[in-house]
Amino acid sequence: MNTNEYKILESAQMLFSTRGIRATRVQEIARQTGTSRNTIYGYFANKDSLVHALAMRLMNECGEYLEKNRIRSAHAIEELENILTMVQSRLVSVTAETLTEIRRDHCGVINKFVAFRNSIVIPAMDRNITRGRKEGYYRADFDRCKYTYLYFSTLSGVLVQHDTEKTTLEQAIHEMNVLYVRSILTQSGIRHYGHAGRTASKEN
Repeated sequence: MNTNEYKILESAQMLFSTRGIRATRVQEIARQTGTSRNTIYGYFANKDSLVHALAMRLMNECGEYLEKNRIRSAHAIEELENILTMVQSRLVSVTAETLTEIRRDHCGVINKFVAFRNSIVIPAMDRNITRGRKEGYYRADFDRCKYTYLYFSTLSGVLVQHDTEKTTLEQAIHEMNVLYVRSILTQSGIRHYGHAGRTASKEN
């Protein structure tokens, strides 16, 4: 990806998240980027192409992160918390209106996200559960595949139905993540999780 293409995608992402996809004109992206509409059309055929490119960039970044996270995490709990924090950080930058637009106008993007979730993110969480059980931190008495899919079903409900007057989306997802982690821990895992939390609080 060259500099112009990178700047175009950065400007498009910022405008889409603040104004919405449909309300953002290509001319506005060009102005924000400091280029012309013709330059943008040299890289992207239309706004749908921009949305797809942004989605692919996000999925590639997440895929690379998951692989590095698996290697550098000291234990399964740290790895899982990093995975869930990554999910949270990527979603809170997307408004409910933008999500609605993507579902309505960019079905191809939704299909790619679903495929990415099923082929990359869920297997990463599944491997993490296997790791946590071997380390003695995760319970053995639950169906790991169903539990992981349940997480994403709950997450989908939070994205659609969260009450912005009571809590921010970030807080809602964070609380859901904490509940998910705690629900799969053994007593040893709970002790380790609590100790890690106190250590993090002291460091912060």
